[in-house]
Amino acid sequence: MDREKLDRWCEWGILGLILGTLVYAPLAFGATRPLDLAVLLGVSSAVLVLWGIRFWTRDNYRILWAPVCWVVLAFLAFSIFCYLHSRVEYAARMDLLKILVYGVVFFATLDNLNKQEWVQAVVFTLVAVGVCISFYAVYQFITASKWIYNVPQPVGYHGRASGTYICPNHLAGFLELVLPLALAFAITSRLKPLYKVLLGYSALVMAAGIAVTISRGGYAVTAIGMLAFFGILLFNRAYRLPAIIILVLLIAGGAIFANRSLISQRRIGQTRDMKGNFGDGRLFYWGPAIVIWREHFWTGGGLNHFDFLFREHRNEVSQGRPVRVHNDFLNTLADMGIIGFTLVLSCWTLLLLGILRTWRFVSRTNDISTKPSNRFAFVFGASISLLIILLHSATDFNMHIPANALVTVVLFALVTGHLRFATERFWADPRVIGRALAMLPIGAAIFYFSQKGIRLWHEDRLERRADQYNLTDSEQIEFRKLAYKVEPMNYDTTYWIGQAYRVKSFDGDLGYEKLAEEAMIWFGRGIALNPYDGNNYLYYGMCLHWLKRPMEASEYFKKGQAADPASAFTYAMLGWHYFQLHQYEKAQQWFLKSIWKVPENNATAQIYLKIVAEKLALPPNLR
Repeated sequence: MDREKLDRWCEWGILGLILGTLVYAPLAFGATRPLDLAVLLGVSSAVLVLWGIRFWTRDNYRILWAPVCWVVLAFLAFSIFCYLHSRVEYAARMDLLKILVYGVVFFATLDNLNKQEWVQAVVFTLVAVGVCISFYAVYQFITASKWIYNVPQPVGYHGRASGTYICPNHLAGFLELVLPLALAFAITSRLKPLYKVLLGYSALVMAAGIAVTISRGGYAVTAIGMLAFFGILLFNRAYRLPAIIILVLLIAGGAIFANRSLISQRRIGQTRDMKGNFGDGRLFYWGPAIVIWREHFWTGGGLNHFDFLFREHRNEVSQGRPVRVHNDFLNTLADMGIIGFTLVLSCWTLLLLGILRTWRFVSRTNDISTKPSNRFAFVFGASISLLIILLHSATDFNMHIPANALVTVVLFALVTGHLRFATERFWADPRVIGRALAMLPIGAAIFYFSQKGIRLWHEDRLERRADQYNLTDSEQIEFRKLAYKVEPMNYDTTYWIGQAYRVKSFDGDLGYEKLAEEAMIWFGRGIALNPYDGNNYLYYGMCLHWLKRPMEASEYFKKGQAADPASAFTYAMLGWHYFQLHQYEKAQQWFLKSIWKVPENNATAQIYLKIVAEKLALPPNLR
């Protein structure tokens, strides 16, 4: 096989892998599961292999190295720095692996998918996926389905369509990225009329998909994006009539849906409370995120650490586990500090400057008219897409959903690649030495991705085996222990095993002491792996009480309280602790505080509060 043919096969292979990723990730629950990350690592490794071959098969090899590439490279390096200095290694590694995958996709897309037919292939693939998911979402909404494939939809999202995603807001985020592309190619491209009509219908279907998510943030940013989109086109005579037609259809469809959908009206009404104040629970996460950032100003609290650090700063109202800040800007500040935030902001700023520089070279505009252009259609549509997702990042965490982040990264790279039509300035010849040096990070990434991907896949397989309902408790524990051997840094595994032994010990059967001691071993490992999780301390203290060591238990309950001082669960556990010490007045106070925070589904506090009341009703000498 000659070099030219080998190079062409590698180029097609990279295109196929990236397109496959853009199809797989949105259809696989947004690629949020550990198994999906293992798949992404495997695909990225394959892309790196083919890309590394292309380094040596292309004659007169040049690479487009725009200014934003330096910032992306700096962000990747800083992410590695943050990972190395993060307290909870496993959580930080999960975020680092995603960031590194995004970096590989960005550079591979920029260097390999620089043909217009490849750009169109990306657009058509995304539109096809968006239409399929939108049809499924509309079906979910009409039938009031409570399932995503064969998986139950979370109760909090009942009545809203999420398509193939877990959260409806993230489906809205994906469709927001694709909708402007379909509209731009339907109105401003040089495609045949049949393709334009199909793209126009596709845009309407995806608009319906956004509508049935009942995402307030999705509605708001899509409206702003469409105002910008059609506002630009209405000032151009060549595109004015089709723009008006599609705009009228979108407005009419939105008005009809809003008028007939009680769910959308009710959810939009929830934006403000009875006093007229903005009533969104995510606001309770933003304040602690700012506090965390101020405490770790320059480099942040650690990759993927907001969920841990939040517990120390939670307010009296917020009792859930937020996982993310629900604001990607504040999440970046909390996790990566002002340095990480500045690098991200610099990327977007350089992208904007690149778009402004590229605009007149792709718009095909002269003094008389504007000619249809596929290049302009893409740059225009992708620019609006990126604007919308950037705005949505202020109210959600789409950039932490791999499917949406990957689409954003690919569009970012393709738009950056259009700088080649504006200037020859950013083309660089790495020469033989540069290509040889590039093999070092490529080889290291392939090795690292392969190693972590295989381990992640093996761990996930064992965890899923352990979750099978037909296994005994002992069999489940054994599978979890095997998973722990594969990945000894996963604090969730140690916590699960500790809980399993604690529950068996509390049955009180013969040998309960050894089971409690075994549980304490696993809780102790969890404390070492994740010192921010107060539950490990609390359950360790429960085991000490069970073993008749109350003085030692008090110390662990204090540590648990310090880790999550405003949690209703912590309050209930403190009440249980004082109940064991026969300090019933204190126990009653903590149980009451717990129920005040969480009046429902708070079994521990509710049950023990009745027992405490009975104890307090007795004379002191009979309690």
